[in-house]
Amino acid sequence: MNLGHWYLVSRCLPFQLLARGAALFAGLAAFRTVYLAISVMAHPSSEGLHTLLSLEKDALFFLFRILWGIVGPLALSYFIWRTAEMRSNQAATGLLYVALVFVLIGELLSSYLTVATGFPA
Repeated sequence: MNLGHWYLVSRCLPFQLLARGAALFAGLAAFRTVYLAISVMAHPSSEGLHTLLSLEKDALFFLFRILWGIVGPLALSYFIWRTAEMRSNQAATGLLYVALVFVLIGELLSSYLTVATGFPA
């Protein structure tokens, strides 16, 4: 996000850095997705996972965690990368700000779910 902001300030920066930063963001978002999938597959019968998937307990929060913290950043990472490749620095920077909000909300929900259920959401 800070790198994207500097592209708004200075027009002489190479766009390859912004595209690489977008690709790195996409890789980290994919890593977080794989980490969650591995933790679910490693402990399929744990009490914490049952609590996460139970409609009476935390299933709605877990759904929001998946949408805001996993799906949203993954989708935005593609759009950030494409706008950086098109040399549209204002659009890429705006999308980086939106992705930051998605990641912060997703990680806040993940922290709550981990403390509430004991399962690494």
